[in-house]
Order: sequence, then structure tokens, then C-alpha cells
Amino acid sequence: MPPGHLPPPAVIGPEGAAGLVDVPVGPPLGTGAGGYELVTRALTPTETLLMFTDGLIERRATNPEAG
Repeated sequence: MPPGHLPPPAVIGPEGAAGLVDVPVGPPLGTGAGGYELVTRALTPTETLLMFTDGLIERRATNPEAG
């Protein structure tokens, strides 16, 4: 996996198999830092796009449970 804020998005197929989407490294979404590169990937009606981050609920000076 490339360095940066992980994990990247995943696509889950109709049989439950998942694969990671190859995306350029950038700042975490929601931070307002900008600098994103557009990536387009077609999905079939039977695929699901999964995105995850825990970075928006964590703060360095507080307990992650408080987020």
C-alpha cells in the first residue's frame, strides 16, 4: 500500500470479494487542506464503494473515544 492516509477506498463485488481502488495520496477528506487529484472508476449496479476514515473523530489532545 502507498504511504499516506489509509485505508484507500475499496470496491466490493456481488460475491463479496473486495479490491482496493488505486488512488493518489492526498490529505484526509474533511480537513480542508485541498490538493486532491480526481480519480474516476465506473461501478456496476452490483458493486459497492466502501470508504473509511477515523481521522475526523480523533484529536491529538483527547481520547479517541470522546470523538
